[in-house]
Amino acid sequence: MAYIVSAEKLYQRQNQTLHRAFALLDMPYKEEKKGWIGVFRKLLGRENIQGLSDLTLGERRSVIAYLSRQGARIKNPILPGELADWTRGDPERTVAIQRNETRYPGRPANMHDPAKGPMLKKIEAILAEANRPWKYVHDISKRMFDVDRVHWCRPDQLHKIVAALVIDAKRHGRYTGS
Repeated sequence: MAYIVSAEKLYQRQNQTLHRAFALLDMPYKEEKKGWIGVFRKLLGRENIQGLSDLTLGERRSVIAYLSRQGARIKNPILPGELADWTRGDPERTVAIQRNETRYPGRPANMHDPAKGPMLKKIEAILAEANRPWKYVHDISKRMFDVDRVHWCRPDQLHKIVAALVIDAKRHGRYTGS
């Protein structure tokens, strides 16, 4: 599947992400602009930075990664290499990106959730060993708890689903745990 990425749209998305990060770190850009510019100059090794609009998309991506490391829980928008040197004021550019279809349709997006992640990863491992799709577990969650998707289940419900999958694995001779 291919989709088009516009430099201007990516700039706007990065801008939203940056300002959200500044707010999350309790240092809004408008009030702390001089301090942030000093951080940008040191981080990027350039002295001719007067504000966010002077940064290329690639440099803005580096700043977002830095803010993320400082504790702002933000996602860094994808940046195609062909747009990394684009800056505000340059002629508009677009790039077509080829995106691979997911190898695991139905896989939950919250696999890294601290409360549910470990159980979802265990479910994924059991499914992989049984060579079954995620739809199998979604159907189990619907049957057991009347919840359409497994990642909407509560942690205690996920434990019960894992128990059911382990019983099924033992029944079919696949269980390798203790």
